[in-house]
Amino acid sequence: MISDLLNKTLQPGYVAEMHVHVGSRVEIESGPRECSGKDAPLSIPAIFPDSIEVLVYDMESEYTLVGAVELVSPGNKDREEARRGFAAKCAAYLQQGVGLITVDVVTIRSGTPHNDLVDLLGVGGQYRLAEMGMYAVAYRPLRRTDSERIDVWPSELSVGRPLPVLPLGLDKGLCVPVDLETAYVEACQRSRLPAG
Repeated sequence: MISDLLNKTLQPGYVAEMHVHVGSRVEIESGPRECSGKDAPLSIPAIFPDSIEVLVYDMESEYTLVGAVELVSPGNKDREEARRGFAAKCAAYLQQGVGLITVDVVTIRSGTPHNDLVDLLGVGGQYRLAEMGMYAVAYRPLRRTDSERIDVWPSELSVGRPLPVLPLGLDKGLCVPVDLETAYVEACQRSRLPAG
């Protein structure tokens, strides 16, 4: 799938790993328990979203995260808080200089996570995308001596059309192509589902 394809494409010293988290990985409160301190804690609302991601690490730089591919889940779009949480996660990657691709094929919920992201970054307006059913976006953070910016490659997705190849920016100015169509076909073959 995406991680396998990336591992075939990446230069030596880089590795891609698939991470899937569906459901809560936090403790479920079953009754009063002692933690630390004698006062009751202040509880604030939180969102613990599902995540399906491929992370790319630079092994020569002590396992430094340099790229991420995030697959939008229905849970990332079901409430305003979840959309903000997903946007914050993506913004954190970009602000750390981590290249990012997001793929949104969730049509049962409305919203465009890219727009939530650019709004959170404070650059909305002209950088927002028109409402699309399905899309993918590649983001490459760049720092030059005289400027900092994020290059963006949006791509609308349609049923029956091949998925795009998008650039995943890594550190040191490197970019690797991520062939989403090949990853999709291989995933269908592994699960014995028809591609299409």
